[in-house]
Amino acid sequence: MPSGERNAALDGLRALAILLVILHNAAVFPSQRNWALPIDVLAHFGWVGVQLFFVLSGLLITDALLRSRGSASYYRDFLARRALRILPLYVLVLVFFLYVLPYFVQLPAATLASYRHQWSLWLFVDNWRPPITGFVTWFPHFWSLAVEVQFYLLWPLLIACVPPRRLLATCGALV
Repeated sequence: MPSGERNAALDGLRALAILLVILHNAAVFPSQRNWALPIDVLAHFGWVGVQLFFVLSGLLITDALLRSRGSASYYRDFLARRALRILPLYVLVLVFFLYVLPYFVQLPAATLASYRHQWSLWLFVDNWRPPITGFVTWFPHFWSLAVEVQFYLLWPLLIACVPPRRLLATCGALV
């Protein structure tokens, strides 16, 4: 697919993934209501939407990396685009909830206690810490951003370093 060209099928899958995630996280259709049972069952499988986003992102990013492989600014340009897409809003949200909000609102002690683990949010390793200490209040869903950033750091290296003839086999071995 040429750079910048839209793919209706992929856009449709993205829309499906968004709907699944929204239904899953909304939890507005309790199973006790008979009329909503089919929606509740569908919402239960909403976690598939996140996995679908990961697969679609991997496909599109790999395509872009393959097209730009060998360019002088391959890694720098890729990371700059990703950083500009994620970091401004991410940092703004963290600063607001971790530093500004507690200044103006008295938060529960448990919330403030969870803030001592914020380092994992700043370092994008929040997907590794929760089994040990739990999530930082407000941010249990940020594990997916950590996975995404880790992918952004490692995947371009793999694409750049593995010879084209061995890339498919290497990806298969990783899966």
